[in-house]
Amino acid sequence: MSISNVYYQLGSLKILTDGYFTRIPASEFYGGGGGLAHTHHAFKPDLPMVARVRDALGGATAVNLLLTGHSHFDHTFDTATWSSMTGAPIFGSKTTCYQVLAQNLPAERCTPIFGGERIALADGVTMRVVRWNHSGDPTSNPEQHNPVELKDVPIPDPVTGGLHAGVAEDFPNGGGGRGFLFTVDGPQGRFSWFYQNSASPTDLSVPIVLDGVNYGAPLDNLKAAMSDAGLTSVDLWIGSGGKSVAQLVLPVIKPKAYLPVHWDGLSGAFLAGTSAFSDSALESYLSQSSVRLVRPRQYMDKWRLDVSGVVAVDNIAVKQVLGFSPQSLWREAESARLTPPVQIASDGNAVGGKYVTVAAGNNSPTSAPTMGRATFPFTLAAAGTFKIWGRVIAPTTNDDSFWLIVDGGTPIMWNDIAPGSAWHWTSAHDSGHSNQLVQLGLAAGDHLLQVAYREDGAKLDRLLITNDNAFTPSGAGATAPPAPPVGVTAAGGAAQVNVSWTPSAGATGYLVKRGASGGPYSVPIAGSNATSAIDPAVTSGTPYCYVVVATSAAGESGNSAEACATAP
Repeated sequence: MSISNVYYQLGSLKILTDGYFTRIPASEFYGGGGGLAHTHHAFKPDLPMVARVRDALGGATAVNLLLTGHSHFDHTFDTATWSSMTGAPIFGSKTTCYQVLAQNLPAERCTPIFGGERIALADGVTMRVVRWNHSGDPTSNPEQHNPVELKDVPIPDPVTGGLHAGVAEDFPNGGGGRGFLFTVDGPQGRFSWFYQNSASPTDLSVPIVLDGVNYGAPLDNLKAAMSDAGLTSVDLWIGSGGKSVAQLVLPVIKPKAYLPVHWDGLSGAFLAGTSAFSDSALESYLSQSSVRLVRPRQYMDKWRLDVSGVVAVDNIAVKQVLGFSPQSLWREAESARLTPPVQIASDGNAVGGKYVTVAAGNNSPTSAPTMGRATFPFTLAAAGTFKIWGRVIAPTTNDDSFWLIVDGGTPIMWNDIAPGSAWHWTSAHDSGHSNQLVQLGLAAGDHLLQVAYREDGAKLDRLLITNDNAFTPSGAGATAPPAPPVGVTAAGGAAQVNVSWTPSAGATGYLVKRGASGGPYSVPIAGSNATSAIDPAVTSGTPYCYVVVATSAAGESGNSAEACATAP
């Protein structure tokens, strides 16, 4: 969500950490070792921007707890605004609480935390506060690094009502930082993660002393929190600081995976988005340490964490609201569910070396055949108008067409594909209606696209379903997600249903969803890196149906065929 903003959903508990979406221009800052000590003018939060993000997340009820890792402007400048817009209480430093008081929130809205607290957030969800340090060092940028708390409520600018965002003004770091160690104890077991949004390797082993109070050394504080939680490792570390910090933290928490934050700058416009995370030194060290890198590629990327690990999940609906991502779904033809006489054939110039065609001698020029189809399930996170592109070969004008069937509707004759012997991309058009471009108005949810044979000889390598009207695919196109899992079975057990499946090539994880027979499958059951999952939330004698989705860095497959079972 940019900088170190992270949003957690744990049932009805919805936590926003930091939440800085206002952007104060870099040119406003001056002074100090890091150039961020002072500002030329006072600023107020960007209320429309915060409201836009809030609404994308689900509106006024989308956040019911606010956490701040430390109190610099790029972490707490919008905290009071979030609390005002949602009514959410705040856990943060004493400085954070002074900052929100300056913005007319009641004192009871903010609870100061100092490190060492164990806080029960919900049934089975516990947060331990870890007193931490800030990046830099006492010599090069003391005004950023050294632990400093405000002594009183800052005074807003008398003209604008804004605050001065400098780290030596109204936004010091709050006595260093706060890390948060979370544990969740659920029906399938325990999982955990540690979050910190800044760190300096210079003094992670040196006690933080402020106003004569010793708050302990950050690494010792982390060890104490791990011990208190009964942990020897965590499932995920969400953090910053690069290789030098990782070399000190990894031996303490032994994370299975690492998700970087605070690597994308401070002043770039949020809605401009970002590019994928890259840090070769850190990545090499993580690989050597057998820690999986969870690589952010765009703001509002989303993952699911449970006892099985971390898997990427779709967040296109939110991204679309914020303008980050059109929906573009790539599919390999050979990953479809095929019925004969449609078959897979080989060609070294096809993506993956394979494509789909119909066996010679099969033609259906006047109507779409009921057999001989390639079926592509897909799921849309948001409604829109979609085009279909195909990477095809049409050898002659007598072998240049397919039928398209969307959600069981009227077949569309896709004829007159440009002939040639090379693979090329072409957009689908409706030859039965003056060759109009096929534009499908589709709702959010699950859909089926079927490509049926019309003339033998026509070849299909890949498909693209997209609402990005400005995009024209070329070459091989983007990497497609894995094929939907096959061999899905469901079996009722004692107060549970066991779901299993055959792995999909290239999948790094799976999502299991539940619904009525035929869908929609709206209840997420589990994220898994294995090929089985358990649904414990069942009622004896009630039938349940499941589909499985394969995931990878390229996205999600469509739904598998469903499997149903009843717990005895």
